[in-house]
Amino acid sequence: KAIRELAIPIFFDVASVGTMNAFGRERAISLMNGFAGLFMNESEAEYLTGVTNQQAQFQSLEEFAPLIVIKRGAKGAIAKFNSGDPISRPARETKVIDTTGAGDAFAAGFLASWLKSKDLDGAISRALDVAAQCVATIGARPRVNP
Repeated sequence: KAIRELAIPIFFDVASVGTMNAFGRERAISLMNGFAGLFMNESEAEYLTGVTNQQAQFQSLEEFAPLIVIKRGAKGAIAKFNSGDPISRPARETKVIDTTGAGDAFAAGFLASWLKSKDLDGAISRALDVAAQCVATIGARPRVNP
């Protein structure tokens, strides 16, 4: 509440269907108001909206946040901001070793770009680059030489 009063943008990754199911769909939906953006995968979008059609999903979800980002795993991602058209991009070609942390890496790459530029296409591209780097190594953190 205090962060919202300071007008600091909050972005939320909705968690897993299993976690939301533990709360119940209606309770999960009730927690989504007031965010600057929502991140989710295809299963989570379907769970929250009750529909499989992406256009209908965006129409349903845009009442909660102006920015909706749907992560599609090996198929890439699709995102929509305000009344603009959705932008879809394919995943990067890479050798997948471990998917641990890929969604978080995607969100970090997206937000790092989005908060600087508000360029949806550029943010998706950066997010896909970072996620591809993440899945190409074991574990969520690549080795760093001191």
